Amino acid sequence: MGMTLIRTPLCLASWLVAALCAGAGSSEKQYTNEQILADFEESDVAAGWKTVNDNVMGGRSKGGPTFGKGLLVFTGATNTNGGGFSSIRTEPGDYDLSGKSGLLMRVRGDGRTYKASLRTDAAMRSWAVPFRADFETKKGEWREVYLPLESFKPTFHGRSLSNPPALKPAKVKSLGFMIYDKKDGPFSLEVDWVKAVNRSQSDEGKGPGTIFDQVLADKRFGTLAAALTEAKLVGVLKGKGPFTMFAPTDQAFAKLPR
Repeated sequence: MGMTLIRTPLCLASWLVAALCAGAGSSEKQYTNEQILADFEESDVAAGWKTVNDNVMGGRSKGGPTFGKGLLVFTGATNTNGGGFSSIRTEPGDYDLSGKSGLLMRVRGDGRTYKASLRTDAAMRSWAVPFRADFETKKGEWREVYLPLESFKPTFHGRSLSNPPALKPAKVKSLGFMIYDKKDGPFSLEVDWVKAVNRSQSDEGKGPGTIFDQVLADKRFGTLAAALTEAKLVGVLKGKGPFTMFAPTDQAFAKLPR
């Protein structure tokens, strides 16, 4: 049975078949001056990492790292009847991030939200003050995640500080991962590598735009852009999201029956 997709929004919705969605830290971004912080290839890599779970405050969460095939695998189970967190981090070392704009990581998770952490010489009441930044994962999918250094915020015992210290990139001496999303249950995060990088000036401060902006910018979706405009859906897609759209390329449109 034939149909003309361009003419009606219903036909348009029926033929949205290839995923198009905004992703943080897309590999299409340009990064320079890369510095590998961790790639988990060393035979004694496990000796350089430590685990800190909520049992230090009477909690019941479990977790820790294992290493193999060049991967760090951070697994366990969180229990919110207590602290509700599990964390791992490197032993103190020299991770001078001078001149870098952020961290770039290749990770595969389980759909839960994790935190990357950095530690410097910042301290409060003789306790170290970690700097943490959240990142999301998609279950079973490898992703490159870029975290600007300015996204790392200091906390003290899980709380924000009213007079926070500034992150000093040259003083970074430890990096790590944490799960503290106020959910119960098992978790699993695989990490392939962590790099300190500079993001190109053309990309700095430039978000992915609306989902229609992405369609318009990608020459593979010219027919779709015209269809969305004719169907008067541009205003919707430029509105407040988030949106996930399944979008056919021009080649897919060309194969539709006339």
